[in-house]
Amino acid sequence: METTSLDKTIEKSDGIQTGEDINRLCDSFTEMLKLRGEPRHKIKDLYFYGSVGPLSLTHNNIRVDKGENLPQRVLATMDIPKGVIVTHYPVHAIGLDHRIQFCETEMGDELFSERIEKYAKSHSHYVSLREKDDQTEDTPIGVLLIGNPGNTRNPLLLGHVIRDAVGNPFESVSFKDIRDWTTFRNKVAMYYIKGVTKHNCRYVSNNDHTLLSVESTKPIKEGEELCLLYGAEFWFHKSYDKEDDKMLCNYLFELLTDDVEFRQWLAKLYK
Repeated sequence: METTSLDKTIEKSDGIQTGEDINRLCDSFTEMLKLRGEPRHKIKDLYFYGSVGPLSLTHNNIRVDKGENLPQRVLATMDIPKGVIVTHYPVHAIGLDHRIQFCETEMGDELFSERIEKYAKSHSHYVSLREKDDQTEDTPIGVLLIGNPGNTRNPLLLGHVIRDAVGNPFESVSFKDIRDWTTFRNKVAMYYIKGVTKHNCRYVSNNDHTLLSVESTKPIKEGEELCLLYGAEFWFHKSYDKEDDKMLCNYLFELLTDDVEFRQWLAKLYK
């Protein structure tokens, strides 16, 4: 079968099949965050016109593979070049001010509602939005975007089910052992060493962070799995926060921030 290159099938304003989904997403996102009209238009601009960075989307460039006894994977259905937006991160629910708010399109999904705390831990991404205030300058607002792993109907909204290229580097390490600075540092380093060759996508956003997207970081062949790097901090807090010392968890990553040698090594690795 002849492979169709994604860069030859760019769609812009004629996304008829997903237009209603996008409008509903914009409506619920704007209403919940009480944003002004400007961010709403920027969301639509990014979807339809690619006003922020390259936008190359079709309705069949990727698909979800749900094999028996295998984890859910997102696969390319055609060759995808480097540097294009391949899908977006859906907003099925929002974590704001320590409260979970559901988007209108997901209210009828009882399973999603029941398991929301689990999904918020495994299928979410934290973003910092900026909202204009009449009396002050832009104010950052921390928001948790939560995706429903059971909702994979729309290929334009599959950012929440793309797997981590490496997996959890702390899975078999006790909290007692990870408190050792050398052990902790080496686990984080190995995660990024493995990830540099295995991942082929990254999260990107527009300037206002009103929309989170997934961009290819290298050419992806037809049939190849899309893989992200969630980051070592994501896995660390997922592994230890619930039962252990959150202050210590934060302190360990603060040490990495202060470790100039480690930061320089990581920047060189991913340059």
